[in-house]
Amino acid sequence: MINGVEIEFFKYQGAGNDFIIVNQLQVNPAIDWSRELVAKLCDRYFGIGADGFIIIQPAESADFHMLYYNSDGQVSTLCGNGSRCAVWFYYQNVRNTITNVRFTTNEGLFEGEVIDSELVKLKVLDLNDWKEKSDFYFLNTGSPHIVLFQSSIDQADMDEVGKRYRNQSPNGAAGSNVNLVQVGSENKIRTYERGVEGETLACGTGIIASALAKAIHKAYPVGTYIESFEAKGGRLQVYFNKTESGFEQIYLEGPAQEEFKGKVKI
Repeated sequence: MINGVEIEFFKYQGAGNDFIIVNQLQVNPAIDWSRELVAKLCDRYFGIGADGFIIIQPAESADFHMLYYNSDGQVSTLCGNGSRCAVWFYYQNVRNTITNVRFTTNEGLFEGEVIDSELVKLKVLDLNDWKEKSDFYFLNTGSPHIVLFQSSIDQADMDEVGKRYRNQSPNGAAGSNVNLVQVGSENKIRTYERGVEGETLACGTGIIASALAKAIHKAYPVGTYIESFEAKGGRLQVYFNKTESGFEQIYLEGPAQEEFKGKVKI
């Protein structure tokens, strides 16, 4: 590792879910992105501050590879809002002649589309497997999620709910994100994210999981649907086809914005 190197970073957010992005598409110093370093950069008091950390890397079979870390410094699974921010970053800073982007993550190949200024749509993998428990649903939409339906969620203690349900899933000790959903004319959602170990303003894969869980919970017939969810950080939409065996053509659409950029010595 090269010590004392200065790197450029970008700060992006999607519906209040915020991320540090580092562009490593070109040759960069051999930086050891250790858990301690990433956690320090994501710290809101002693670092830049973010819910997650994204490295944009070269990919042989796609436009780029997205390596994602939780704010605790652990390499993690798919992040929906982080992916949308990465697509918007790529469009803004690397190749603004195309609006459709293909990128890889540790979970596979994904597609993103720039709809218009700061509005990005993400296509995720089909889903044909989930678990239904007595009081929650478990779905893996690129990241593992527990979904609980409640009549009111505004006064919920998300730290208490998150810690109580975090490990009560097939994902075991690795834990799951926990979503509280209030179904109505406007679906409302709050999410406790593992790795952050607290509530975030939005969670893309959590909103996808909640939309599909609602379709299961309400026994939607086979068809095409759009579900809109209001998170603390803003509104996002999920598009999907419900089939006899599960779900396909699943998309997450919402805002993605650059907040600022700078340089930091590590």
